[in-house]
Amino acid sequence: MRLLRRPQSAIGERTREKQARFRSNRSSCRQIFYFRNIIEQCIEYRHPLCVNFVDFQKAFDGIHRESLWAILRIPQTFVDVFRSLYLNSSCCVKTENGRTGFFEITTDVKQGWILSPILFNIALDLVMREAMKLNEAGIGWNNEGRLTDLDYADYIALPAKTDSKLHQATTNLNREAKKIGLRIGSEKSKGNAQIDIDVGAVRLEDVAKFTYLGSTVAYDGDDEIDVRTRIAKAASVFRMLQPMRRPISQTTSRCACTSQL
Repeated sequence: MRLLRRPQSAIGERTREKQARFRSNRSSCRQIFYFRNIIEQCIEYRHPLCVNFVDFQKAFDGIHRESLWAILRIPQTFVDVFRSLYLNSSCCVKTENGRTGFFEITTDVKQGWILSPILFNIALDLVMREAMKLNEAGIGWNNEGRLTDLDYADYIALPAKTDSKLHQATTNLNREAKKIGLRIGSEKSKGNAQIDIDVGAVRLEDVAKFTYLGSTVAYDGDDEIDVRTRIAKAASVFRMLQPMRRPISQTTSRCACTSQL
C-alpha cells in the first residue's frame, strides 16, 4: 500500500478526465448518467450521434510489460521498483502426465494485484491520448471543447458526428492499442453506425441497443428498455430462489424477516 500511495497522486493528476475506473469519487452509475445525458441532448438539439462501444480482449493479460515500462510517466525510481516486481515471472502447465517446462511471462499486469489497476490506467491513458489527437475526433460538447470518449477501464464509448469519423477514431484506437499488446474483441464491441466498421479482422456489429456497464442503453433515448430489462432480471432471480423458500416454515421466515429489519 505504501508503494502504491507515493506515486498515485502524480498519476491521478495526469490521467485524462474521461477515465472513471479505479479512481476516487468516480462510479459506473455516473458514467452511465453521462452517456444517457449525451444521447438525450443530441436528440433534443437534433445533433447527429454515432457511437462505438469498444471492449478489449483479455485487456489486463494482453499488455506488453516492456512497452508499459517505457511509457510510465513517473520517477524512474518507481519504474525500477515496479519492473523488479514483475522480473523473471514464469509458469508451467500441469497436465495428466505431469508438468511442462517453465516459460517466461512477458505480458499482463497481474490482474487482481494491488498495482494492476494503476498500471493499466496509465497504459490505456497513453493509448487514448494518441488515438484521439485528431481535432475532429469526438463531438462538440458545451464550452469544454470536444468529447472524444468515455472510459471505464477497458470499456470505451467512442462518440462521433458521422460514420466516417467514427470509423477513423476506431481505427486509430485499434492501431495505438496494438502497440502495447491490446486487441479489440468482437463479442462485446458494438456500434450504431450505418456502415460496416472493420477493425483489422474484427467487424463491429450494428445494434439498436447495447448493455453499457450493466445498463441497457437505446440510441433513441428510450429508458423504458432498461427498466424492463432490470425487472426481467430481478424476476428471473426471484424464480430461481423460489424452490429454496418453499420448505421454510412461516415461523422461520418470520424470524429471518425480523432479524433483517
